[in-house]
Amino acid sequence: MSIYLFNEVDDVSDMENILKGNHQNYSDMQHPIVICDDHIAIRKGVQRILEEQNFPVVGSCSDVATLIMLVRNHPTAIIVTDLAVEETPFPELLKTLKMESTDCQVVVYSMREAPATIGLCYKAGAIAFVPKSAEPAEIITAIEYAIRGERYFPVSVATELANFNLDHTSPQDILSKSEMPIFLGYCKLGSVKALAEQMDIPEKTIQNVLSRIAKKLEAPRSTFHHIARRNGLIDLEI
Repeated sequence: MSIYLFNEVDDVSDMENILKGNHQNYSDMQHPIVICDDHIAIRKGVQRILEEQNFPVVGSCSDVATLIMLVRNHPTAIIVTDLAVEETPFPELLKTLKMESTDCQVVVYSMREAPATIGLCYKAGAIAFVPKSAEPAEIITAIEYAIRGERYFPVSVATELANFNLDHTSPQDILSKSEMPIFLGYCKLGSVKALAEQMDIPEKTIQNVLSRIAKKLEAPRSTFHHIARRNGLIDLEI
């Protein structure tokens, strides 16, 4: 068993803002970060990326027992974990963590990038998935989504992930009249900033509505365009 504890330190940007360095200060965030991976180099690398943005990393480990202890001590933690910890099946691991704390959220950080695998993580209850081949900005974005309570999966597999939307209810059936224009506008523009300018609405308002839509659709924002296409709401060429 190995454990590395750090000093604990006392919602939201797009990928484009991350890449430009326009980060929020997370020193007052109420969601501490716990990292779990078999490889110490991965743990230290993720820790460095997150602490550079003032995310409060409170613990790091490589085994299930220590991970459970850390979640017990930090019940609102966002857990960044590899898909297989001590060969424990991911659904079983997530169930164990949720039994310890229903308020924790799990971000999978894995070398496995097959859409089917990512879809199974989604179905098991992961809040986000980031492939280890991704740029550092993507794990920051994933954690920001987790803070908002939104699922996040890589844009590179968005088309395939749209097929894992658990209920295929049409957006027209569950989104309000005020939500539909924002949903469609985001599907077409793909940018909160551009949509806010077009609709003359504050970016924060757009972010809040998109978060609400993601929860209603039970789908990550990266799949909105494909859900809209599948339901015939936008042209295939868009």
